[in-house]
Amino acid sequence: YPAIDQILGAVFDLDHGFSERVTADLYIRSVVNRVDTEEIKRELRSAFSDPKFSWKNMLSNDDREVYDTNSEEDAREYALKILWTPLVQAGLV
Repeated sequence: YPAIDQILGAVFDLDHGFSERVTADLYIRSVVNRVDTEEIKRELRSAFSDPKFSWKNMLSNDDREVYDTNSEEDAREYALKILWTPLVQAGLV
C-alpha cells in the first residue's frame, strides 16, 4: 500500500513533533491536494478489509514511528482513528 505508506511517513511520523490536531489538518489537506485521492481511499478500504494486513507493522517499522503497540487490534483501531475517521468527518468518503 504505497500511498498509505507515503502519507504515514510524510504526515504522521512522531519525529515531526506535530500535535494531533495539526497532524489531522495536514492529513486532510494532503489527501485533498493529491492527484491520487481515490487511490488512497481504495488502499485504505483494501487494507482495512484485509485480515492478513498488519497495521502494527505499518504504523511502527524501521522507516517510521507513528504508533507503537503490541496489539494488532489496537493498531487497527488507531489507524481507523487517524486515517479513515478524518476522511469521513471531512465528507471525503
